[in-house]
Amino acid sequence: MRQLVGALWLLAACGPGTAVSNMGPGIDVAQFNQACAAASDCLAVTLHPCGCGCAEASIASSEQSKYQTASRAITCSAPITCAGDCAAPINSCTAGKCAVSF
Repeated sequence: MRQLVGALWLLAACGPGTAVSNMGPGIDVAQFNQACAAASDCLAVTLHPCGCGCAEASIASSEQSKYQTASRAITCSAPITCAGDCAAPINSCTAGKCAVSF
């Protein structure tokens, strides 16, 4: 049941038409600064680098290097199957915090 809930969450995050068979290890968005003054201060990122690469969260663009380091540190062991394209992310800055919507 837990895997089903996780898979359904990722499907919703990846947008219509995208299916994932194995999300793999994830990145905790809480480890990154999400402060912003405008949407242009934000960067949409995937929290599951072994997945389809669909954006799931938004962090401060100044955290890009730290995010790339965390993403590269994850070893993907199982192949994934994606069906469809990712929904185009829309960054926003709401109450001083980066957010992403589709």
